[in-house]
Amino acid sequence: MDDRFNVPICFHQRFLYFKELVVEKFSFLEQFSYFLQDEVSGQDETLGDFYTKLIFRNTAVTVEIAFLTDIVEGHKSRFPQVERLPKIDSLVTCSILRDSHLLIVSCYMEKLFPQLPEDYVSIPLHSTSLEFELKRVVNNYSDFFRLNLTPVLNNDLFYECYTDRDYELVFNEIDCK
Repeated sequence: MDDRFNVPICFHQRFLYFKELVVEKFSFLEQFSYFLQDEVSGQDETLGDFYTKLIFRNTAVTVEIAFLTDIVEGHKSRFPQVERLPKIDSLVTCSILRDSHLLIVSCYMEKLFPQLPEDYVSIPLHSTSLEFELKRVVNNYSDFFRLNLTPVLNNDLFYECYTDRDYELVFNEIDCK
């Protein structure tokens, strides 16, 4: 855990469970020479939510898998006058970075795999078991990586996919050979 931030003790167990899940379910990354290089946890200064981020690296590519939680309370504390609250309280994100290119995996899924269920990698706001939902989402991301992102993990191909500042989905395929 990153000592620069004061993360309440109630989140330490969530973050530890998340790390255990990711290390187990993403162990296949070692086949592509990715190793866990860093773990960063803290509180987002702007939005107030708490996060932990696991960073896997090989020579050319970085894979970041993050868990954000307490999103609603963070939003309330930072923006007390705003009546509309976020529709999620916990979120798992995956992104892949290569040089100056970014692949946000959920955007890639949305663009190229519209047949996936809407909740494939999302955690419902009022879920009764956060552990169950975390396990489901991490499993889904892991399966998706293994089935669809092998060329990216092999450094053969890269998909730049993200939402721009106008909320338009940008997608480019980049040949890395």
